[in-house]
Amino acid sequence: MHVNFIEPHYPYQGRSRKKMMLIIFFCLLFGVLLAGATWFGAQMFAKNNVNPTIDKIEQIDTRSFVGKVKSLFIATTRPALGLRSDRINIAVLGIGGEAHEGGLLTDTILVANIKPSTKQVALISIPRDTVVKVPGLGYRKINEAHALSEMQDRGSGPDVAVETLENFLGISIPYYIRVDFRGFEQMIDDIGGVDVYVDKPFTDAQYPTWDFKVQTISFAKGWQHLNGVRALQYARSRHGNNFEGSDFARSRRQQKLMVAVRDKLLSKETLLHPSRVTDILRTLDTHINTNLDIPEFLELAQLGKEIDADKIESIVFSDDPASVLYPDVSEGAFYLRPRDPTLGQIHTLIKNIFDADVIAAAKSVIDQMPLKPVDMTDIKIEVQNGTWRPGFAARQKKILERNGYRVSAIGNAALRPITNAQIFSVTHKNQAIFDKVKKLYNAEEIVNRPPVSPDSTEQMPAQVDIILILGENNPDIAE
Repeated sequence: MHVNFIEPHYPYQGRSRKKMMLIIFFCLLFGVLLAGATWFGAQMFAKNNVNPTIDKIEQIDTRSFVGKVKSLFIATTRPALGLRSDRINIAVLGIGGEAHEGGLLTDTILVANIKPSTKQVALISIPRDTVVKVPGLGYRKINEAHALSEMQDRGSGPDVAVETLENFLGISIPYYIRVDFRGFEQMIDDIGGVDVYVDKPFTDAQYPTWDFKVQTISFAKGWQHLNGVRALQYARSRHGNNFEGSDFARSRRQQKLMVAVRDKLLSKETLLHPSRVTDILRTLDTHINTNLDIPEFLELAQLGKEIDADKIESIVFSDDPASVLYPDVSEGAFYLRPRDPTLGQIHTLIKNIFDADVIAAAKSVIDQMPLKPVDMTDIKIEVQNGTWRPGFAARQKKILERNGYRVSAIGNAALRPITNAQIFSVTHKNQAIFDKVKKLYNAEEIVNRPPVSPDSTEQMPAQVDIILILGENNPDIAE
């Protein structure tokens, strides 16, 4: 039997009853999705739909959202996995989708940990450059787990991504949700936009557009009402100034936006607006893929309604000295690697994530920002190619900028090839950033400013803060 929840074809009385049922259903559903900290991290998943799991009896697509609503009529009641053990874990994945370069890569990776007995939620954001062991594929960046699996076996991506997360964090994750950029953007518009307090004003001059170009975006400090486009910009920006130019800062903005989405979804303005509910249903069915069944949604809903915003803890794995990861540049790319290669440190952290002392210790240094922090985008770096590899400096520029550094120019070194990377501090403006770049490239500090080759591809600026010369021992990747 086919049941159409979007355009019902029955008498007026039944139609009114159906709308009321949908309203009640969404009151419960979104209470758990966002109070329980799942929806936002799913702000960007792929439009490249996987082959769904088919119910052999009813031939219902139980991974599509409407299919799950249909399956409610034949489903048996069962408690959510993890409810009895007092820990419910949900993986939230996001990709760009078919309109984006690398559309199958998980651009956002978040795990929501829910503790039913205390009504607590811990959100763990994992940087996409984190190196993990992917089942059957060896050590890779964690954002590649889904994409590589999908290319080998269409439809396997979510399961492999979840298994990778389970091994990395040392926990069982029975559920996942994924959404693409368009779905997130449309959802925000469906609910009439969201209100977010922007802590620090910032500008990003390298924000990507849908046609693979760049544009400049800005956000002022204070309360901002964001529509779908602006909310996606706020969530995705990773080249902003004023300490907003890293994946770590972006993860914090995503978690802040998630709470705003939760508040709007649970408001009467949304839940008692029938046409808005219908629009949301369409968006969910088109853009969300999940293995959560409706009975499990409803089981979790009662819990979600009781979770207060002040009981949602946000933790971002970062590369600061107090975190569990450290930065590394090898094979021509930027990586984040576990400080403890056995993963024992990470497993202990996650196991005790609801302990107040553990949560406090896990907070990133950015959460405890010193009074006068240094903005990496204020430090200008000049990158010179000290090898004969064409385009080496340009490729390293992209890697550095992706991770929040400002590369003002690239060019060829006057003397090449050199064996080891070299680094020179022009202004001595910030020793911490100088030391970090030096460590990333295993560079030797030199005392005299190196000249630049006259055949450089870009005109070198008169004033920079750091000069980095790449050497033969720095690995490269093919374009």
